[in-house]
Amino acid sequence: MYFKTLFIKLIYVTAVLMLGVSCKNKSQSTTEKAAADSTFTELESAKNISRQIEADPENAELYYQRAVVYTDQKYLDRALLDIDDAIKLSAQNPLYYFYKGKILYAMNRTQEAAKAYESAIALKEDYTDARLKLATLYYVVKEHQKSVDALNVVIAAEPTNAEAQFYKGMNQKE
Repeated sequence: MYFKTLFIKLIYVTAVLMLGVSCKNKSQSTTEKAAADSTFTELESAKNISRQIEADPENAELYYQRAVVYTDQKYLDRALLDIDDAIKLSAQNPLYYFYKGKILYAMNRTQEAAKAYESAIALKEDYTDARLKLATLYYVVKEHQKSVDALNVVIAAEPTNAEAQFYKGMNQKE
């Protein structure tokens, strides 16, 4: 008789625990739905740009704008596809190569990012932002001499550029 009572109590406790876990999962799924809904409304801007691209598929700037939106939302693969399309349509725009470098760097594809930054600099020799990002990338991958060389060009153009001065000091420290 004692085991029968114990068995019934065990079943009762198990049922209560399962009900509690079930309720907890429902509240989590509601939270997840809310998060998904907020992401959906934030991507509305990408949908608007997509509609504009459908109307004007040869407009490189629209692909660039959508790449920026996708990058902000951490959809880096989509962003990379869009920035590649922008480059195909307007291969002489250094901003597109610069942004491609940023996307690739965020994807931890540093060699490709360096090539993209170098392409931006090749199109616009005085592109300080691209040269600074390239120097930062070289610092991160421990190619200190290349980093210092790029930073020297930035510092020659902008002697008060604090970020360039900082990374030059960090390279020398290494």
